[in-house]
Amino acid sequence: MSRLELTWRYAYRPEFVPLLMEYLGAQRGTRILDADCGSGFVSRLLARTLTGMQVAALDADEKMLTLARQMLEREGLTAQVELRPLPPSRQSSH
Repeated sequence: MSRLELTWRYAYRPEFVPLLMEYLGAQRGTRILDADCGSGFVSRLLARTLTGMQVAALDADEKMLTLARQMLEREGLTAQVELRPLPPSRQSSH
């Protein structure tokens, strides 16, 4: 587990996920977006904690998506989380 994930482990508490989903009104079958997912830590936390919900995890960095994919496979969560690349951002020329 990376140093960043060890730090986040204490910031993102699994017991708060059901409370957040209840507050948001999320129900079985709800899709959750994890934009700029990085290593997929939050996506994996959601997938482990929430049953019957799908997570769409996006990131512009292919290396991070590769890491997230490896972690999902290791934890057996590939069916619950869909990884996709974010298109590169467009900078305004103004």
